Amino acid sequence: MSKAHMNVLFICTGNSARSIIAESLLNQ
Repeated sequence: MSKAHMNVLFICTGNSARSIIAESLLNQ
């Protein structure tokens, strides 16, 4: 998935825990 697509999914969840996971995944 593209970063934009992933960002949309994480924003839609509205879940701070997922945001943290997303950040760590994108930083790898």
